[in-house]
Amino acid sequence: MRTIIVDDNYMAIKNLRKIVEELNENIEIISEITEAENVIKEVEKLHPDLIFMDIDLARGDKLNGLVLAEQANEINPSGLIIYATAHANYVLDAINGFATVIGYLIKPFQKQNVMRTMNKLSKYIENNRLIVKDKEGTSHYIPHSNIYIIEKDQCTKYTIIHCKDQDIYTMDSLSDFELKLNQYNNFVRSHRSYIINKNFVKCYINHNITSMIVKFNNIERDALITKEKALTMGLVS
Repeated sequence: MRTIIVDDNYMAIKNLRKIVEELNENIEIISEITEAENVIKEVEKLHPDLIFMDIDLARGDKLNGLVLAEQANEINPSGLIIYATAHANYVLDAINGFATVIGYLIKPFQKQNVMRTMNKLSKYIENNRLIVKDKEGTSHYIPHSNIYIIEKDQCTKYTIIHCKDQDIYTMDSLSDFELKLNQYNNFVRSHRSYIINKNFVKCYINHNITSMIVKFNNIERDALITKEKALTMGLVS
């Protein structure tokens, strides 16, 4: 996961980085930030999967960690937050009210406590994200709720994941994704070349004798559904 560490104490950053890298080889630290005013600029530029956010950053300033986490979430809503603080008593309400906050770490950082939080992060990702390597080998942690269509491109060797704000090309097969998403009722293998998210469907339009065109809210991309599948789903009679 592409990760940013935010803390006004560089030794705390160094300590946390050492522990995290020992515990989880999938964490890639892409930025270390000690100044509050630089946080949002880095989030806008890098769109990290995860931020370790020091709540006590710039204490007394309007740009404390809680405020910055909310601003980062507006810019990068799929990014996850893990708070860091020396004072656990006032962080609990913030965590309960913030869907993308996975947990918090108490300073000074201890390997056992960091490990528990990282295990919680891993379980969250397993249940809420689709982990995909794109054609360049970069890993993406995609919220299931961001996926509209998964399409097998007939002109290339790639499978394309169509999200609202990006398309991701991968070598994984459509059957691989069908297996991964089988537990979610909103995803349907609508056609040999498509998996669709029913939650985003705008309408179904007759296409030919065997299939229908699927149109979606908020994206221009269309998909296909077989008449047989549409009949099974009760879309046609």
